[in-house]
Amino acid sequence: MGGTRTPGTPATSCLPSDTYGCGLCAGGRERAGIRASVPSGWRQSMKAKDSALRYISRVLVGHAARACPPRRAKWIAAATNELDSMTSSYEVLTWSLGTVWASYKERLCAMSITEPQVPKLLLTLEVLTCFLPSSLLWIWTLEATGNRMLPVVAALCLATAASIGPVGIAFFGPVALGIARSRGRYRSVALAFLAAWSAVVILLLPATPTPFRELPWRDCVLFIVLPVIGAAHFAFLERRAQSPHTQNASRGSP
Repeated sequence: MGGTRTPGTPATSCLPSDTYGCGLCAGGRERAGIRASVPSGWRQSMKAKDSALRYISRVLVGHAARACPPRRAKWIAAATNELDSMTSSYEVLTWSLGTVWASYKERLCAMSITEPQVPKLLLTLEVLTCFLPSSLLWIWTLEATGNRMLPVVAALCLATAASIGPVGIAFFGPVALGIARSRGRYRSVALAFLAAWSAVVILLLPATPTPFRELPWRDCVLFIVLPVIGAAHFAFLERRAQSPHTQNASRGSP
């Protein structure tokens, strides 16, 4: 093999020539550069995703702290401190979602059905909705009686039935506005009696004028159903005001 080559002449390479500049060495360096650049971009995207998940987790934990009852505030603070010891962003997100769920459960347990806190505006709207139609009917009955448009017996029955409107506003109005508290059960008993009497007069009493005994269901809701609802709610609030727990709380408050 050595004798066939002229001295001083280089041996012919067995590898193909790198005509387009992408031979073995160049291609290897290019592929190595791609492999070096891919992990860097992937790490940057993962860092951004991890930061976003941890930010969402912090927001969720803050919401849980606001939704949780005050007696569980220390528990929320301890759950927040646990986030710093977690390395996985998905684990942090799962933990924060569980914290929100637990705070909702504690809030539902803390909400007492027997002692609801109803806003004054909502109570005022309830009083007007339940007792204003009957009050207007009572005023109309008095005017019709003065103008002799109704017989005396019919006017008396209708006026007593519609009196639940002004009586309900007089009893329930100050309680709704927070001016006075309901004391004694005689007011709720009186409202319950008037509500039952209005139903008897409008639906069953023969002395009632015919137009009122044949009222459509919408008017029955206005003059019978709504006063009954208002009287029942007033009785509930009156009973709550007389419960031992509420009395002790009112005595303990300054």
